This record gives sequence, structure tokens and C-alpha cells, in this order.
Amino acid sequence: MIVEISHFLSLLATGLFFLAGYFSLFVSSTSYTSNLISRTYSQAFLLLASSFLIYVWLAVTDNFSVEYIANHSNSALPIFYKVSSIWSAHEGSMFLWIVFLSIWGFIFNIAVNNNDILKPKTIGIVSFILVGFLLFLLLTSNPFATILPIAPINGADINPVLQDPALAIHPPTLYLGYVGFVIPFASSLAFLINGDSNIKWEKSIKKWSVMAWVFLTIGISLGSWWAYYELGWGGYWFWDPVENVALMPWLAATAFMHSLSVSIKSSHLRIWTILLSILVFSLSLFGAFIVRSGIIDSVHSFANDPQRGLYLLAFIGIIIVTSVLLFISRFSMIKPSSNIK
Repeated sequence: MIVEISHFLSLLATGLFFLAGYFSLFVSSTSYTSNLISRTYSQAFLLLASSFLIYVWLAVTDNFSVEYIANHSNSALPIFYKVSSIWSAHEGSMFLWIVFLSIWGFIFNIAVNNNDILKPKTIGIVSFILVGFLLFLLLTSNPFATILPIAPINGADINPVLQDPALAIHPPTLYLGYVGFVIPFASSLAFLINGDSNIKWEKSIKKWSVMAWVFLTIGISLGSWWAYYELGWGGYWFWDPVENVALMPWLAATAFMHSLSVSIKSSHLRIWTILLSILVFSLSLFGAFIVRSGIIDSVHSFANDPQRGLYLLAFIGIIIVTSVLLFISRFSMIKPSSNIK
């Protein structure tokens, strides 16, 4: 019964995120709609967070009627590993990935005043991205599936290699870095949609970009350290393609940070800043596709399901193509009037 409540809360959150996105992008912007979008997003986040916390409780209390928990946990495990087992495989780690994405949007929502001209559309873009990934979770990777009619007495246990404190730190930190760049990405698209070149959006997203970059840097460093002491020298895992795919958004993010600093002072690199904000988040999404599509055989791969891979590829393709087309349509607006001297 409890797992059904968690499932239902996720479904409700998906619906509210969709409403927040619809209101922001398809309803005329007023102070009323701005407040409505902000409250709708916050309520959706609270429902999703509640769903995840219930799921954590199910893992801690050894509810082996939940198929995912039965396959990746065990009653003999310490609570520490019961919690971290949630993100030890595809369904649970995707759930955590989505929750972290919603957290970035929630913090942005409560930190930025509703009068900010770009806030409603930024929240709307984040909301639609959340809807896409929640549908992916619920339709192709359902973590709420149950074992009926009789649940197993005990679970199958977590992978022994993953019974390490690093499992509780490395993936969550890396995910926070991956999805943290949704704020600069959504803000840059909101700026393009607004169409006013006089809006100084770059300064407002600097702190969000720095925080995401720091989390991504720490996550990659922890992954390298974990591979080093697990194998004794780094070896295969350190050079594993899935592990190294995290370097792609990090390199683009480092370039983005430098370009952003220049754009704050002048508009000369605004084109590069917007393009890099799109590239960074696109590469983060590409990393999720690599890990979860089964396209690469790796010790870090979570899934080997063509259906999941096709969904992710299509959804990521829609995000990237839409972003690039919007960028092209607004190119004349963001083009600097003079060259750097």
C-alpha cells in the first residue's frame, strides 16, 4: 500500500510540473501567473520529494514487496547501505537524478523574486524537462513495480563492489553537478524566448553555474579516487568510457564559466555563452543516454534496454533541436554590434 502512495505522488507531481510548464510558456505573463507558476512548481516538488522519501523509508524498512528493493538490498545490510542501494542501479538512480533536477529548480524558485522577468519561463522549461524524465521513469523504468502475490523473505543484496562509502557520496555529487546546469540552460532559453537583448541574465546565473561546476568537479574527482583505491591504480575504471563521459560536460562547463565572466562585463561573448550553456546541458543529457541506453558495455552502465535508449535519444533530441533552432532564430538579437578590440 505504501509503495502505491509513493507512486501516486510521483504521478501527481508529473501533472503539476506539466501545468507549471504550460502556464509559463503558453499563458500571458502577469504577476498573477508568475505567482501561480511558482506555487505550482513548489507543490509539485514537495509531492515528488515526499514520494522519494517514502521510497527511502521502504528501503530502510526492508519492504521486499517492491521489486527494485528486493533485487538490490538485503535485511542484513546496515541502514547506510540500504539507503545508498536506491541509486545502485538504473531505476533508483534515475529517480534520484530526477529529484536532484527538481531540487535545483526548487531552490531557484524560492531564491529568485517572482518579479524577475525571466523566472517564469525558466521554471517552465525546467518543469517540461522534469515531465519528460518523469515519464521516462514511470513508463520505461518503473521503480514502483511490486512482486505479487507473495514477496520474498529477503532481498538479493547489493553488489559487493558497491558496498563502499563512496557509493553514498560519488553518484549523488556527480548527479548534482550534471543536472545543476539546467538553471543556466533554462535561463538562457528564457532569455532567447523573451527576445529583449537588454536583459542582463548572465550575472544572475553565475552563482548557479559555479555551484554546479563545483559539484561536477567533486563528483568526477571522487569517481577517480574510488577507482584508484578499489583497483590500486585507477586502471580500467578510471579510463572507462562511461566514467569519462562526465569529463565532456565538465570541459564545456569550464569554457562556459570563462565565457560567462566576459559576458557579464560586456556582450561580446554573449553568443558563445548561450551556445555553451546549451552545449553543457546537452552533454549532461548525452551522459545519461550513454549510461542508460546500453549503447556501451561498461561496468558503469545501468541498463541494456533499446526501448529506454530510444526514448532518451528522442527526448534529448527534441531538447537539443528546439534549443538550437531558438538560438538560430534569435541570433541577430544577441550578435554584438562591434568586435573585441
